Order: sequence, then structure tokens, then C-alpha cells
Amino acid sequence: MPTLRALMNCKQSFWGIHDPVQSGLACGSDTAHMSLFGYDPCKIYDGRGMLESMGSGLITKVGDLAFKSNFAYMNLDTKIVERRRVDREFHDWGVPLCQALTGLKVPGYPDHIVECQYATEHRCAIKLSGPRLSSLITGNDPLKDNLPIIKCASV
Repeated sequence: MPTLRALMNCKQSFWGIHDPVQSGLACGSDTAHMSLFGYDPCKIYDGRGMLESMGSGLITKVGDLAFKSNFAYMNLDTKIVERRRVDREFHDWGVPLCQALTGLKVPGYPDHIVECQYATEHRCAIKLSGPRLSSLITGNDPLKDNLPIIKCASV
């Protein structure tokens, strides 16, 4: 196998950067894969939740909302997300926690029901079912440790 140095000196190869969605747009593996498979994520993508849901085996139908979620450590007094991801060896806690969340009714919305499916490591998929749901909401992940949780809002 050639070394990196040998590859860098090879006159018959070239190096470059590929922007799978559009030039200068940083994207995740979800949108990059959609683009590579011929779909325009700028037009048809509502978020990673449905992909996480399908990957975990959670069955959804038209009208459901699906969320990709992380189990995290949050200080309940300060609402600071101290660690956005619990330990990767979370299976022993994650599965029963998901089972406990499944069937939960949303307070104040008796027709809305939560279903949760453990995915892997610190991840799970969450499905919300009920009437008149909209995907036009913001996320609540602060994207870095030791920041306050973001309050979800409609957009």
C-alpha cells in the first residue's frame, strides 16, 4: 500500500474538495448522501429525524413528526447542557429509558403520543403522533457542551 507521501508526489493523481450540495455549504452526512443519490436536500429535506427513525426501526406514517435525539447530561437547575452525549456504552440504560418514554402523552395535548426507539450508543429516534403537527419548529440542541438548552419555537 503506498504511503500518503508517495500519493502526494504522484503526478497522475489530483487532490480536491467536493461540496456535495452546493459550494461553500457545510453539510452533514445526511444531506451529502441525499445529494449524491440525486435528491436536492435544499428542496425536499425536513431534517434528520425521519432518517434516524427509519434506521432505528421506528414506523412512521404521514403526519407524524420524527426526531433524531441524543441522550445528554443537563443540569436541571441551570438548564445547562453539560454534555450533549452520554457515554457511548449507554445501551443498558438507553433501551429501558426508551421503553419508559414510549406511550407518553404530551401534557396539555391528550391526542398527541410519543414513541421512542433506541438507536445506538447515545442516540434514539422519537416519533410524535397526533393531529395538526408541523415540522416548522426549531431544534433545542445548543450544538456545544456547557451551553443552555434552546427552547423550541415555531418558525
